[in-house]
This record gives sequence, C-alpha cells and structure tokens, in this order.
Amino acid sequence: MTKETKNTNTSSAKPSTPTSTTSTPPRKKLTLNTTAFQKKLSSISVNNLLDEEPDYEKMPSLAKTKRNREKQKTKFKPNLTSSQKIVREVDIPVKISVQELASRMSEKTGDVVKALMKSGIMATANQYIDGDTAELIVTELGHTPKREEAISLKDEIANHQKTKISKISPRPPIVTVMGHVDHGKTSLLDALRNTNVTSKESGGITQHIGAYQIQHKNNPITFLDTPGHAAFSNIRSRGANLTDLVVLVVAANDSVKPQTIEAISHAKAAKVPIVLAINKMDLPDVDPSIVRNDLLTHEVVVESYSGDVLETEISAIKKTNLEKLLDNILLQVEILDLNVEHNKLAEAIVVESKIETEKDLLQQ
Repeated sequence: MTKETKNTNTSSAKPSTPTSTTSTPPRKKLTLNTTAFQKKLSSISVNNLLDEEPDYEKMPSLAKTKRNREKQKTKFKPNLTSSQKIVREVDIPVKISVQELASRMSEKTGDVVKALMKSGIMATANQYIDGDTAELIVTELGHTPKREEAISLKDEIANHQKTKISKISPRPPIVTVMGHVDHGKTSLLDALRNTNVTSKESGGITQHIGAYQIQHKNNPITFLDTPGHAAFSNIRSRGANLTDLVVLVVAANDSVKPQTIEAISHAKAAKVPIVLAINKMDLPDVDPSIVRNDLLTHEVVVESYSGDVLETEISAIKKTNLEKLLDNILLQVEILDLNVEHNKLAEAIVVESKIETEKDLLQQ
C-alpha cells in the first residue's frame, strides 16, 4: 500500500512529455467574389457621381478663371475699329504754336505738320502760326474752328478811366542818356552802376537800348542807354519818346557833334527837359566853356548862362561829380511832379522787340 502511494506521487511530479508535436491550423484562402463586385460596379454611373453634391465648395479651375478674365476684358474693351472720329470745337487765338493747336484738337503733332506742308507752310512743332492759318488747318482736319474775340483795348481803358482814383504816389523817373558816339554815355552808366558794359559791346559802341535802375538817396532812377552812332537814329528817337528826362552827355574835348544836335532835336520834339553832363573833364587842357557856347547856337542855355538847363562837369572814368549829377536829375524830376495811380491800367512802351520762331514775339 505504501509503495503504490510513492509511485503515484512520483508520477504526478514528473509530467509526461507528449510523444507527437502540435501542428498550426491551416490559413483560410481569401477568395474575391467577382460576381458581387461587378454587380456593385454596374450600379454606379457617371451621371450619378456628377449629380451628387460634394460636402465642400468646389473651386474653379485655373483655366476657367483665365477664360472668365478674358471675357471680362473683351466685354469692356471699346471697339476701336467701329468708333467714329470726335469732332471738337477748337478755340483759335491770334497766334498759336503748332504743338498747342494739335493739343486742342487732340491730334498728333505730326499730322498737323503734314497738313501745314500740304498748304505750303513749313513749320515745326514749336513754331507759331497766325489765326487764319490755324483756322484752315482745323477745318481740314475735320474740326470746328472758333475764333477768340480780340479784347478792345480802347474799351477796356475807357472802363478803367471811369473808376475813382484810390491812391496816387510818386513814380521813378525814366532818364534817357543821349549824346554823340564815344562821348562816354555807357561809361557814365557803368560808373553809376559800378559795372563794365562798354567792354561787352561790339567795337565799344552801344547797338541797342539798355535799361538800368539805380538808387540815389532812397530814390529809384531808371536809365535808358541809347546808341550814339549815326546808324541808330530811329532807336534814339524811340528812347526820347518814352522818357521823362534827357541827360545830354557832351565830351569836353570834342564839344557839340552831329549826334549831339540830333539828340537835342529829339528831346525838343518829345518836349522833355535836358540835364547837361560835360564829360571827360579829367583830360588835360579841356575847356567846358566851349561846350556851353556851342550849345547856345542850338538854343540850349545852361544855368550858369542864366538858362534853365542844369549842368554838371563830370568824369565818368574818375567818377567825379556823379553825386552832383544825380542831385540835378532828382531836382528836375521834383519839378516834373511824376505820379502814378494805383488802380488804373498800366501803360507800357515796347523799347525793342525781336522774333524767335520757337518763342514767338519777344519784347524787351
């Protein structure tokens, strides 16, 4: 009994090893049910897919966006081929440049130049043409010309003369320096203005009217320098007609000469007073009394001879007695009592003018 129990315990303590190895179960073979798949596929159509609305907002393609933009451009783009020419009403002044005329018509400047060439007029873009020619070109290019009415200066002056005078004040005098050639007129002005204009003139001879203004004792004085050469008689005449006072320059070593006599005639014709300046007193052996006596023969009586013509012995080179000459000018101007009305139209006199085709009429 005891042995059997031992054997049993022994056998329970040692597990029995299996004699045969355990095998893995075989995998199931996946088979595709082609028949069911084909049925499912046959139930889906392209129309059903297109009809279905997606859950998101579908963005337009790039090509579609580009096509839409092209449509918008062509929609608002004007049809240039079918548009008619715009006829404009063009204002035409007395004178107008070719470029300005083309701008007013909205035409090309080259087309206007060609139209002028057809009419036998050679002009560049910057040149000026008269109103009649401009009217012809405007009509030829299919536009309507409209001439600007010229303002009547006489009517405008008459209207301003009716206005009441508000303020009167003294005005600067206009003094014309006249005399024979090479008697020192421009040298005198150079001395008064501390400049050197004489060296810049052709041959040292003044060939045009020069205008300058200086201050003397807080009084402005406007000087006009006129040519003394015989060829410039017309210019001297213009200078005398627009002046308030004539400074007659006579060289002490040369006395009265033909242009001196002419200057006296211009001053008398313009009814302006004369102030005498006997120049070149710095030269040796000069006698100013010869000048005074020669002027008597032309009815110019100086103050030292009990006349009304103020006189000064000067030297433009040495700048002698220039202050006294300016004092005599202001004294004579005080007698003239020159005034100006501030609310009236201003009057101007053209001293010199020239024409440059690019800039029209220039006035000085």
